[in-house]
Amino acid sequence: MTNFRLEVRKREHALYVIDEANEQYERMPCALGSNVPMDGYDCITHEGQFQVSQIYESQDFGWPGDSTGRRRPYGPFLLELNHKFMGIHGTDEPDSIGLDLTHGCIRLRNEDITKLVRKYVDIGTIIEITE
Repeated sequence: MTNFRLEVRKREHALYVIDEANEQYERMPCALGSNVPMDGYDCITHEGQFQVSQIYESQDFGWPGDSTGRRRPYGPFLLELNHKFMGIHGTDEPDSIGLDLTHGCIRLRNEDITKLVRKYVDIGTIIEITE
């Protein structure tokens, strides 16, 4: 489906879509891990090269432990990576974009995660996360 790869530049709080010619195609602001352990997670957005291992429609995924069922923290899509406890997803907290406060996932605006899934990403897409 796609000949794109993703780069997450933590210092910039940005996810880039990179094309075959190694040119920047899109830039999307993101939230990253808080780096403060909580709820049994290390809360680090780990650096390295990863791949998309699964794509979920996640608008109905609830927040673990939320008995009210009101929280929908993953937005419309969740990209599971081949790293335990790390993914790329939308949000029910758009004001969090640009901050360090996730459990380690890369959080995007809902319109950006939707664009990624519809135009750029498939199972096996490479994600490079750098400082």
